[in-house]
Amino acid sequence: MALFAEADSILELAEAADPQWVEAILLRVEVAYGEFPLAHDAREAASALERGIGHADRALELSPGDAKALGLRGTLRYRYWLEDFPHDATEAENLFAAAHQDLETAVDIDPMLATAHSALSHLYYQTDYQTDDLLNVVLSARRAYEADAYLSVADVILWRLYSGYYDLEQPTQAQRWCDEGRRRFPDNFRFAQCRLWLMTTDVSVADSDEAWRLLQELATLVPSGDSTYQVHEARMVVGGILALAGRPDSARSVLMAARAGRDVDPTMYLPFVEAYMRVLLGDQDEAVELLRRWVTAHPESDHGIGAGGDINWWWRDLLDHPPFRELVSGGAR
Repeated sequence: MALFAEADSILELAEAADPQWVEAILLRVEVAYGEFPLAHDAREAASALERGIGHADRALELSPGDAKALGLRGTLRYRYWLEDFPHDATEAENLFAAAHQDLETAVDIDPMLATAHSALSHLYYQTDYQTDDLLNVVLSARRAYEADAYLSVADVILWRLYSGYYDLEQPTQAQRWCDEGRRRFPDNFRFAQCRLWLMTTDVSVADSDEAWRLLQELATLVPSGDSTYQVHEARMVVGGILALAGRPDSARSVLMAARAGRDVDPTMYLPFVEAYMRVLLGDQDEAVELLRRWVTAHPESDHGIGAGGDINWWWRDLLDHPPFRELVSGGAR
């Protein structure tokens, strides 16, 4: 943190020497954003983002329509929203809209602004589950990758390309980007994870031996702070692969063993994952009960079960199941 403070002090002197030099102000935005992940607590993190946004505001006063300034301000505004720093729902809604506007304006002005495209691709994932939003996820991620394939977050962009195409039910494209991620980042656990998930589609054979091997590979690669949850989720996916491989009893046993409480899964996402694996098993009632738990834990979320958005292809086999129709009534399409 001391180095960031020293860098900002030097840039402050540069700005004082030439108050019209926008680049010095933009570098102060980047310094503030660099401080953010190193903050000791939420207050310090919010303060770093607020400073960065303030610098970006000043840069735009000097140079209205500066694409880099808009992209940086939009990215910091979005991060502030993502960290749940706004004081109330109205402030959060306004901040999200402002970040969205900044980022879209930035890439309209400069289509080669890779970092803004990357932020936009993440932002589009935060809206209701709409096909158009998912298309925007992959379009923005592809533009980011095409603009700068060696961006510092290239692994994240490749993961987003895989996951966006997976969610769009385009497994061939999803596999393309999963393979590219594996080629470039073989030590990133995400690219073992995506190979597992692709076995739940028709683009890859449900090979139970390979599934167990990939689970072991993932377990050795995942960062220690996130390993317990990620291993539980991967086991869930192995359960679904066993179902597709014609081993239903083994699948049910693995799914039960992969369950976890809030100490491992504080957002209670595992029941949502298990629901899809139960669909693959043909356990429709169990799938709906698990989805009901998700809805109860996340009343504000749609996440592809029809409440305000499109229904995820995961639940296609449930569309004629009365308990599922009851669950999504009023939101299903």
